Amino acid sequence: MLNSIIIGALIGWLAGMITKRNDRIGCLTRIIVGLLGASLGQFFFGHWGPRLGDTALIPSILGAMIILTIFIAKSDR
Repeated sequence: MLNSIIIGALIGWLAGMITKRNDRIGCLTRIIVGLLGASLGQFFFGHWGPRLGDTALIPSILGAMIILTIFIAKSDR
């Protein structure tokens, strides 16, 4: 359980850094985005690339980037 939370936070953080939406989300949101992104990414893109635990990182980050792009509005301030 703790391993999943840490991996979800890492995936959410990386996706936020890539999409430049990291300043708009808090720690709990980052974990949720990472966990949902991992599920979405591995469902649509498969289980390829480097793994951390049982999580394929590249599809998971892609899934988290999709979630961030759709649901978290970018602030242009």
